[in-house]
Amino acid sequence: MKNFTHDELKQRLESLNEFEYQGSHSDLEIKEAESVLNLRLPESFKDYLKAWGNIAIGPIEILGLTKTPNFINAEYPNFVWFTLKKRSNDQLPKELVVFHSVNNEFLYCINCSKPLSNGECVITVWNNLDKIVEQEYHVGFNNFILGILEDE
Repeated sequence: MKNFTHDELKQRLESLNEFEYQGSHSDLEIKEAESVLNLRLPESFKDYLKAWGNIAIGPIEILGLTKTPNFINAEYPNFVWFTLKKRSNDQLPKELVVFHSVNNEFLYCINCSKPLSNGECVITVWNNLDKIVEQEYHVGFNNFILGILEDE
């Protein structure tokens, strides 16, 4: 499978009529997020945060960072706040970083403990009802987001 670049993702997203985003974030803000979560994010997700912060494509929301510097009280759609909440309340494993939720039943996560050969990380679907890994995708963040768009 082809590895899509940030520029290819950007071109596709910004061509959509229903594409909305909140705003870019600095390397320092991203490092703070990594520190709070105690893990290292893949470059593709960092590029996403730097470019858009968080996005909505019609009804689909992809979590990211918000303009609130306090991650503990940031609320939705801040991925740090949401991930910490799911760790605390719902037994989400510490290596998972939530970037998309489907009715709070299925959480789409970057699995930071499962790197791929290209520097990306496996995308893990966490079943939040049964508290188990439902599925794993051996594609990076950019490829996964483009896959969501193709399914719509």
